[in-house]
Amino acid sequence: AFSMGGDTGNKLTAIVAATGEGQWTRDRLGTHATTPAVDGANVYYHSGSSMEVHDRAFGSGGAGWSSVPDPESNGTPYPGTAVPVVTRNNNVIVNSWNSTTRDSKLSSFNPSGRTWTWSPADSYRPLFASAPDVIYAFRRSGPQAPTLDAISEQTGTVLWSWSPPAADSQLYVDSNVVVTENLIFVSTSNNTNGWTWAVDRTTHQAVWRYPSSSYISMSASRMLYLLTYDPTTGMGDRIVAFRTGNWTVRRRWVPAAPPTRQRRGSVSRRCSDGC
Repeated sequence: AFSMGGDTGNKLTAIVAATGEGQWTRDRLGTHATTPAVDGANVYYHSGSSMEVHDRAFGSGGAGWSSVPDPESNGTPYPGTAVPVVTRNNNVIVNSWNSTTRDSKLSSFNPSGRTWTWSPADSYRPLFASAPDVIYAFRRSGPQAPTLDAISEQTGTVLWSWSPPAADSQLYVDSNVVVTENLIFVSTSNNTNGWTWAVDRTTHQAVWRYPSSSYISMSASRMLYLLTYDPTTGMGDRIVAFRTGNWTVRRRWVPAAPPTRQRRGSVSRRCSDGC
């Protein structure tokens, strides 16, 4: 197992998962809020200006580490969590950030060649999802409705796009992206209501929606979990679980004593700037 640790998160640490025993620790570069990604050979994290590639055995005689420059980033910390993803084709993809242009583009790296390979033209602030050969990412630009793009993993070209119906007047990207074998799940909202959508990967049409929005996760048993959200306060207030085979609500969980709600604007969960 590998984690970011140290008193300020300034260390990359390798741990024996079965025992918790530490194997090695190395200083990390940058101050991004991140989780390292791992494959059979390397550990990856984004430092803010480059993709850092560490040999898994770096602390015990491994080949060491290398940095692959990211031309889409100017080195400033990402305003959120930037988590690299290792794809089935052994590419590493991450959200980059440029504080001067305020662009948040995806960057793809070839770890075996130690090269940066592509970034699409648009910005994608929320956490994306990876499927075989396709990256699914959500964006928003100005007053336009949020747009889900299916992006070629090999070239960075947008293959197709989907947006909520104009009649729903959705303005904001409200969540990460979750992808299954046949569906993509995303959430959107405006100032009074929100929706969670299931978009068919083949027809590129919405096939289901639920009248609430926020962060989404999927379990190994195909339960979809949604942290529901009140657009008028900017706060999540309960968790709803769905059985995806028949889309029935299996259970709702509400905190017994929810914390005092904060004023809107004090919660940075809505992606409205350059998404």
